[in-house]
Amino acid sequence: MNRRVYRNSLLMKRIALIITVTIITIIALLIFIFPKKIVVNAGDNNRTKTVTSVLIKKGDSLWSIAGQYMTEEYSDRNEYIQEIKECNGLTSDTIHEDQYLIIPHYVEL
Repeated sequence: MNRRVYRNSLLMKRIALIITVTIITIIALLIFIFPKKIVVNAGDNNRTKTVTSVLIKKGDSLWSIAGQYMTEEYSDRNEYIQEIKECNGLTSDTIHEDQYLIIPHYVEL
Protein backbone atom coordinates (compact mmCIF):
# COMPACT_ATOMS: atom_id res chain seq x y z
CA MET A 1 0.00 0.00 0.00
CA ASN A 2 2.81 2.45 0.87
CA ARG A 3 4.50 1.66 -2.42
CA ARG A 4 1.34 2.60 -4.35
CA VAL A 5 0.96 5.85 -2.41
CA TYR A 6 4.62 6.64 -3.11
CA ARG A 7 4.21 5.95 -6.84
CA ASN A 8 1.06 8.09 -7.00
CA SER A 9 2.91 10.87 -5.22
CA LEU A 10 5.78 10.69 -7.71
CA LEU A 11 3.35 10.65 -10.62
CA MET A 12 1.54 13.74 -9.33
CA LYS A 13 4.86 15.57 -8.86
CA ARG A 14 5.93 14.71 -12.41
CA ILE A 15 2.60 15.88 -13.82
CA ALA A 16 2.85 19.14 -11.85
CA LEU A 17 6.39 19.68 -13.13
CA ILE A 18 5.38 19.00 -16.73
CA ILE A 19 2.44 21.42 -16.48
CA THR A 20 4.62 24.12 -14.91
CA VAL A 21 7.34 23.79 -17.54
CA THR A 22 4.73 23.82 -20.32
CA ILE A 23 3.10 27.00 -19.00
CA ILE A 24 6.46 28.77 -18.62
CA THR A 25 7.46 27.72 -22.14
CA ILE A 26 4.18 28.98 -23.63
CA ILE A 27 4.51 32.33 -21.85
CA ALA A 28 8.13 32.73 -23.01
CA LEU A 29 7.18 31.89 -26.60
CA LEU A 30 4.30 34.36 -26.57
CA ILE A 31 6.59 37.11 -25.29
CA PHE A 32 9.16 36.51 -28.02
CA ILE A 33 6.82 35.66 -30.89
CA PHE A 34 4.44 38.55 -30.31
CA PRO A 35 6.62 41.40 -29.03
CA LYS A 36 4.59 44.36 -27.88
CA LYS A 37 5.36 47.79 -26.58
CA ILE A 38 4.64 48.34 -22.90
CA VAL A 39 4.12 51.94 -21.83
CA VAL A 40 4.92 53.21 -18.33
CA ASN A 41 4.20 56.76 -17.17
CA ALA A 42 7.46 58.61 -16.49
CA GLY A 43 6.00 61.47 -14.44
CA ASP A 44 4.35 64.82 -15.10
CA ASN A 45 6.33 65.73 -18.24
CA ASN A 46 5.40 65.03 -21.86
CA ARG A 47 7.68 62.02 -22.17
CA THR A 48 6.78 58.44 -21.38
CA LYS A 49 9.11 55.57 -20.66
CA THR A 50 8.38 52.60 -22.87
CA VAL A 51 10.04 49.30 -23.64
CA THR A 52 10.39 47.72 -27.04
CA SER A 53 11.32 44.17 -27.97
CA VAL A 54 14.20 44.28 -30.45
CA LEU A 55 15.53 41.40 -32.56
CA ILE A 56 19.33 41.35 -32.52
CA LYS A 57 20.89 41.26 -35.98
CA LYS A 58 24.38 40.25 -37.04
CA GLY A 59 26.87 42.92 -35.99
CA ASP A 60 24.64 44.46 -33.29
CA SER A 61 26.14 45.23 -29.91
CA LEU A 62 24.76 46.71 -26.71
CA TRP A 63 26.78 49.83 -27.54
CA SER A 64 25.17 50.24 -30.99
CA ILE A 65 21.67 49.52 -29.66
CA ALA A 66 22.20 52.04 -26.85
CA GLY A 67 23.24 54.61 -29.45
CA GLN A 68 20.04 53.99 -31.38
CA TYR A 69 17.54 54.12 -28.48
CA MET A 70 19.22 56.26 -25.78
CA THR A 71 17.50 59.58 -24.99
CA GLU A 72 18.52 62.61 -22.92
CA GLU A 73 16.96 61.11 -19.77
CA TYR A 74 20.04 58.91 -19.43
CA SER A 75 23.28 60.56 -18.30
CA ASP A 76 25.62 58.38 -20.35
CA ARG A 77 25.67 55.35 -22.62
CA ASN A 78 27.22 53.04 -20.01
CA GLU A 79 24.37 53.80 -17.56
CA TYR A 80 21.87 53.06 -20.32
CA ILE A 81 23.59 49.80 -21.25
CA GLN A 82 23.44 48.78 -17.58
CA GLU A 83 19.65 49.35 -17.57
CA ILE A 84 19.27 47.28 -20.75
CA LYS A 85 21.29 44.48 -19.13
CA GLU A 86 19.13 44.63 -15.97
CA CYS A 87 15.91 44.51 -18.01
CA ASN A 88 17.13 41.38 -19.78
CA GLY A 89 18.90 39.61 -16.91
CA LEU A 90 22.28 39.88 -18.65
CA THR A 91 25.49 39.57 -16.63
CA SER A 92 27.84 40.35 -19.52
CA ASP A 93 27.84 42.53 -22.63
CA THR A 94 27.54 39.50 -24.90
CA ILE A 95 24.43 39.32 -27.09
CA HIS A 96 23.63 36.94 -29.92
CA GLU A 97 22.07 37.22 -33.36
CA ASP A 98 18.34 36.28 -33.43
CA GLN A 99 18.04 37.00 -29.68
CA TYR A 100 15.32 39.40 -28.52
CA LEU A 101 16.13 42.15 -26.05
CA ILE A 102 13.78 44.40 -24.11
CA ILE A 103 14.96 47.97 -24.70
CA PRO A 104 13.73 50.76 -22.38
CA HIS A 105 13.53 54.27 -23.83
CA TYR A 106 11.54 57.49 -23.62
CA VAL A 107 9.10 58.81 -26.23
CA GLU A 108 6.98 61.95 -26.61
CA LEU A 109 3.35 61.62 -25.57
